[in-house]
Amino acid sequence: MRVLGFLVVAMFMILGAIGLFAPQRLFALAQFTTTPTGVYVAAGVRLAVGLILLGIASRSRFPAILRILGLLAIVGAFATLALGSDRARMIVDWILAQGVMLVRGFAIFALALGSFLAYALASRPLMRRG
Repeated sequence: MRVLGFLVVAMFMILGAIGLFAPQRLFALAQFTTTPTGVYVAAGVRLAVGLILLGIASRSRFPAILRILGLLAIVGAFATLALGSDRARMIVDWILAQGVMLVRGFAIFALALGSFLAYALASRPLMRRG
């Protein structure tokens, strides 16, 4: 399960780096998520991330925070399905109309979240005996 957690970290870090340094490359991915198939894929990825975070929370440095993030991801998966492709298209079109600075802002958030998850999933420090 720990390996899956670090795959989630890698996903956040890769998407964050692409969004920060080449935000135009994410536009095609954003357009895909507005298709009916893309909505299901996005919801599935969010659901998987949520379940992974819930599964590794107890062995992390911040179990409560990882449980909250996992639950938020699961709620986000069902919200994605409830929105559907038409509303998803409206959201993506609005984000793209704002320009690359908003995309870079989301990228910085993804990098920060990935960094936090990497730290949270790293081995717990050994307790010192006094």
